[in-house]
Amino acid sequence: MAMMDDGHLLPYLAAVRAGLGAAGWRVAPRLLVLRAGRVRAGYQVGAALFGDADDRKGRRVIVHAIGERPGTSHHNFSVYVTAAAPLVWATPGAVDHPLTRVLSGISDTACTPERAAAQTVKVLSQLAPR
Repeated sequence: MAMMDDGHLLPYLAAVRAGLGAAGWRVAPRLLVLRAGRVRAGYQVGAALFGDADDRKGRRVIVHAIGERPGTSHHNFSVYVTAAAPLVWATPGAVDHPLTRVLSGISDTACTPERAAAQTVKVLSQLAPR
């Protein structure tokens, strides 16, 4: 469980929350944790959260962290950033990989959580400019 290693997920979450807040993003007050799932699980979460939003003009974003597959011997995790309008989130199958950017190799020995958090804010700003 590389995500739970010291110096991995928790520093990333703290840094990304701070970075997003400083950039003017409204961040959900609580985290949602799924015990199993891959990238498309995040798409389903986005559809459930944003598919019926009243504001049809803005974009809604999911930032989801996923640990590397067991047995790969890599002790890092990846973050997937997906941005779409509520109407897109509401359309079954419309949110998929082309709308998503990935930051991979995040760990205390590769791309540090703090650096990955700064990159997440940059990617999010590119996907959903304010």
